[in-house]
Amino acid sequence: MIDRDVPSELQGFAVDESYGPQGRIGLITVGSTLETPLYEFYILVPRGVALVARHMQIRTVDLASADRALSSLTTTAEELRHYSVDCVVVLGGPMAYLEGEPLTRAEEIRSSVESAAGVKTIFEWTASMDALHHLGVESVAVATPFVDHNNQRLAKAMALNRFDVRAISGAGLEGNPDFTVQHLRTCMDTASRALELAGEVDALFIACPRWPVLPLVEEIEARFGLPVVASNQSWVWALKQEMGPSFPVVPIGRLLAA
Repeated sequence: MIDRDVPSELQGFAVDESYGPQGRIGLITVGSTLETPLYEFYILVPRGVALVARHMQIRTVDLASADRALSSLTTTAEELRHYSVDCVVVLGGPMAYLEGEPLTRAEEIRSSVESAAGVKTIFEWTASMDALHHLGVESVAVATPFVDHNNQRLAKAMALNRFDVRAISGAGLEGNPDFTVQHLRTCMDTASRALELAGEVDALFIACPRWPVLPLVEEIEARFGLPVVASNQSWVWALKQEMGPSFPVVPIGRLLAA
């Protein structure tokens, strides 16, 4: 073990271990950068878990971009076979709900990546819906960074998942480069507006893994007295279910504390 004369962050590593002794997680993101999911992942997971990321060059949230991402998804997943990952997570809910039947498309995305990568696969948007059901949520307010027409498609997809979407509020942003640089205040204001419009609901869902939201989860829960499910939080929750008790997470929010 490396324990002496080094910073505390470097202590406890064994010289016969590679990075990721507690798990190597493959991550496929439709965007061209990874800063928000990466930043929030390493807040939530234990040291010893490695993220092995693959990117697709998508900047805007629209149908053409979603179709372009879908066309390269299998090839992107196949590359992860060479990197000894234990599980794969796919980020990019709009691939499922911008067109067609979202439940079917979500399962097609998950199963095609699982087949190509050769390991269990979690689709982030499905994980968010599963997390809401896990908490017993029926009525929900939704906050997003998106423009209105994408919000309406998301609301319809959530209705097909048996949720009563009482209100959905978006920040009116067009694409991934805009989402990632927002101040936390943008998310807080959008979430507060959604909850005010919705009235009494069971939970708040904050969509999009590129939007910086994690530090707000417990503050919103305390202020409004209801659970919050955010995209990055939900796929980490799904990983915890898949990887088992050896994969502890930091219990930020009611979902991860359950």
